[in-house]
Amino acid sequence: QTPLYDNCRLQAPNGLLLCACDRKKIDWYLKHNLAEIVAEDPFTARLNFQPAGMPNESRKYYLADKLNICVVCGKDESYLRKNIVPREYRKFFPIDMKSHCSHDVLLLCADCHHLSDHHDGVLRRKLAADYQAPMSGSHAAKQSQNFELVRVRSAAKALV
Repeated sequence: QTPLYDNCRLQAPNGLLLCACDRKKIDWYLKHNLAEIVAEDPFTARLNFQPAGMPNESRKYYLADKLNICVVCGKDESYLRKNIVPREYRKFFPIDMKSHCSHDVLLLCADCHHLSDHHDGVLRRKLAADYQAPMSGSHAAKQSQNFELVRVRSAAKALV
């Protein structure tokens, strides 16, 4: 499996570290002649323009390397991305919070991801019942299923 985090470096023109990012992002800046390679290991590019936002203490997360392991059990194989804030909830957020935020995505191994999905389903059903929160995907299908109709259908099939 290829790593999900490349931990490349992107620098401001003065050499200040802006973020740890994936290779695809660096390649985009290089392709558009907006940066130049300054190191191979770790792969680092320096922008040739002053970016609008410079890192501060609140952006420390974006400067750190991210490990390619499950954040729950530490397994380093067969990991999947887990969106912490589901899309059906994010659409109700204010505009500035709707954009993709990498701190809302975690790596989980298949076992932990499955367990997390189960707990998500329980919480989503509770939120739907208590606050009419939206549901989508398989959780929604389970929620909206008419169990009396399922019982009648099952009885009818047994008679045939």
